[in-house]
Amino acid sequence: MRKILILLSFVWAMPGFAYQLMVIQTISETGKTFVTRGGKSEGLTDGVRGTFSIDNAAITAEAVEVSRGLVVWRVIEEDAFVPFKKNEIVTFNFSTEAIWFKVPTRAEKISGLTLRDKLGEEKRQLVTSLQIKAFRGIGLTEQVSSVDTNNDGSRAIVQLETIYGFELRKGLNFDVGFRYDQEANELGTFTISSKRLFATLGMSYFMYEFTIGETFTPYIGASFGYGITDTNVGGSDLSGNAFILPHVRVGLETFISSNWAAQIETGFESINNKESFNDGTSQDSVQSNIKLGFGLRTVF
Repeated sequence: MRKILILLSFVWAMPGFAYQLMVIQTISETGKTFVTRGGKSEGLTDGVRGTFSIDNAAITAEAVEVSRGLVVWRVIEEDAFVPFKKNEIVTFNFSTEAIWFKVPTRAEKISGLTLRDKLGEEKRQLVTSLQIKAFRGIGLTEQVSSVDTNNDGSRAIVQLETIYGFELRKGLNFDVGFRYDQEANELGTFTISSKRLFATLGMSYFMYEFTIGETFTPYIGASFGYGITDTNVGGSDLSGNAFILPHVRVGLETFISSNWAAQIETGFESINNKESFNDGTSQDSVQSNIKLGFGLRTVF
C-alpha cells in the first residue's frame, strides 16, 4: 500500500516539473494578453491552459490563437495582469492548480527552448524567419567607364527582395536571399533601363534591448550580393555581372499578428556593374543608391 501511495504521489507531481522556457514576444496594452514563441510544432493547441512564472510571480493563461511559430495567450484570472516584460524568458507548466507551487528554482529551468550541456553552456533553439520586402529608391552617384561626367539623382529604382534567416544567437541572424532590381534613367533623347537579379548573403541584428514603447524593435543589417544584369541604352543591349559591395540597412519592426511582423526600412548600397555590348565592347559602372521600403517577416 505504501508503494502504491508513493507511486500515485509521484505521478501527481510530474506535471509540476514539466517545465518549458518560453520567450515573451509582445504584450498587449491592456496587459491581459501576450504572445510567446512556440506553437503547433510544440504540441500546443487552442484552449490549452497553463501556468507562466518567473522567480517572484506566476499567472495562469489560456491559448486563444495558435500558429506554427507563435501563441496568443489570455490571462485567466479576471483581476490579474501580465507581470512579465517583452523578451523576458518565463517558465511554462501545463498545470494550473496551486500556482504558488509552480515558481521553479533555477535548477529546474530546463526545457526545449534552453538546454544546458555537460559544460553548463546554454543552447537555444534556432529561430528561423522569412522576409518579403519592396523598395523604391533613387541614384545618388554613378560613374561609367566610357563617360567622363557623373550621373547623379536621376535614376529611379524598384526592388523586390526575399530573405531567409536563422538566429546564431538572440537577435543576431544569418541571412540568405534573392533580389530583383529594375532601374530607369531618363537622359533627354534616350532612356537607360536595367534589370538585375542577385543572390545575397548577410547579417542582421534585432536590438530587442532597445525596443521603443514595447512595440517597435530597431534592427540593422549588412549584406553583399552577386548576380546578373541586363541594360538597354537607347536600343543597344549590354549584359554581364553585378556585385553589391556593400549594402547596409536600418529599420523598425512591429508585430501585427501572432506570427507576422511589419517592417519599415531604409538602406544605402554600392553596385558595381561589369557589362559588355553585343560587339564585345566592355563598360563598367559604379553606382551608389539610397532607398526606402516596407516588408513583412514571419517567424517559424
